[in-house]
Amino acid sequence: MIEMYMKNSIIKNNIQVVFYALFLMFVSCGYQKPEKDKHPHLPIFPQHTNQKISIAPFLSVARGLTYNEKYFFTHNEEGHLLILDRKFNKIKQINS
Repeated sequence: MIEMYMKNSIIKNNIQVVFYALFLMFVSCGYQKPEKDKHPHLPIFPQHTNQKISIAPFLSVARGLTYNEKYFFTHNEEGHLLILDRKFNKIKQINS
């Protein structure tokens, strides 16, 4: 009877030790509540207020980007050749 009680007590103590260790590990990991937005007047990216820069989406898939002095040349996902200017605006698409 005493052996069974001691065995249950040891198991119970081990479970408590593991629980407390896990609790301390999660508490001490450094998680903090997020802070309030410090600059609410600034828009969320990619919106911006600077008129000197331009943010535009780029081709999602561009393979084999090569260039010369005036143009960029690349292939899209269908394998068509794209000719782009230096600002990455599409000039021409040549279907293959």
